[in-house]
Amino acid sequence: MELFPPIPLASWQDTKQTLHRFCQVVGKIRLAASVRRNHWWNVPFHLTGRGITTRPMGQVDGNPIFCIDFDRRIDQPPTADPVTREAYSREVISFGFWFGDDRFAEPAFYAYVAPEPAGLAEAPLEPPAAWWEPRQGSHLAVLGYDDARATSDPRAAVLGFYERAYQAGARLAGWDIGRLASPGGITDPHLRRQDQS
Repeated sequence: MELFPPIPLASWQDTKQTLHRFCQVVGKIRLAASVRRNHWWNVPFHLTGRGITTRPMGQVDGNPIFCIDFDRRIDQPPTADPVTREAYSREVISFGFWFGDDRFAEPAFYAYVAPEPAGLAEAPLEPPAAWWEPRQGSHLAVLGYDDARATSDPRAAVLGFYERAYQAGARLAGWDIGRLASPGGITDPHLRRQDQS
């Protein structure tokens, strides 16, 4: 790691402006939700190992204590619409079914990772009929509906396809797969503990 890497403004100016706006909004929240100190020392942000934080704040009149952390943000292209910006404001691995259209004329199961990690399109998929389809600078994992139907166990083929695509994306993106696991599909940690007892 370079202690003082080059940071030419031109290469990150859009990110800087976005971060500046976020800091202004969160700074106003910090100003309103923290006890005033001399010279406004209650307002500055603090650095952590993951980014910037407000540290705990909250009023003493019964409001909850909370903090706001800036731990990362996927910068979307300037042409992205508001729906896309919201949908991809965090890393995502998405799965679904497509009935087909003029561009892709057959029904299919699909998966994609955003932002796409390097090497994703080289990751093997299952069943063998599945493939990585180039799409607007990224790749879509595709399993044709008829290809799934042609297997001896279509349900297992589709689930295996989704699992393989997820594992590839999560591993290459550096996700903590074990920590994010939802055994039995239960995502609520409280319900998971009840189910295990």
